[in-house]
Amino acid sequence: MYSTVKAFKTKLTLWETQMRKENLSHFPSCQTMKEKLSTSAFPSAQLADKIETYRQKFRTVTIPAGENPAETYHRLKGLYRRWIRPEQHTKEQIGEQIILEQLLRVFPADIRTWVKEHEPTEGLAAAKLAQQYLNARRGGPAPYQGGPGRQTPAQTSSGQSPHTAVSRLQPCSQPARSR
Repeated sequence: MYSTVKAFKTKLTLWETQMRKENLSHFPSCQTMKEKLSTSAFPSAQLADKIETYRQKFRTVTIPAGENPAETYHRLKGLYRRWIRPEQHTKEQIGEQIILEQLLRVFPADIRTWVKEHEPTEGLAAAKLAQQYLNARRGGPAPYQGGPGRQTPAQTSSGQSPHTAVSRLQPCSQPARSR
């Protein structure tokens, strides 16, 4: 059950990120709707805002009086399948979103905020952005000025891996919230 819940959460995050960027390539039904409507009429932002609502509802699911754990499992699995449609995404896409969410969760609040503002779509891009942030704060190499999703690692003068400083980060007290 844990893997199903995690996969559902990952799908929600992927969907939300793609809706906010109006990138519908992973969602053929939405892409078809957008092509039929004018660009301004497709409610990408409104759909993305609903994702957080669904995520919060999913996270706060409890077992109602009279429902046994197996029934709760089947209810959650049904919600997952109807909303996410896992057959439309690869395991790699789902896994990458899980890694990205966990990475954002362990960053301190200031780094997490800065990284999320750059909207990375993969965990490695988030790690590179965090390294750039740390380098800029300590007078290291200047951060890359590319657009979201096009970040490259900042090279340190000592030649250390871009992940070195990130691996020393401590978990923060609150989980990362989606944008």
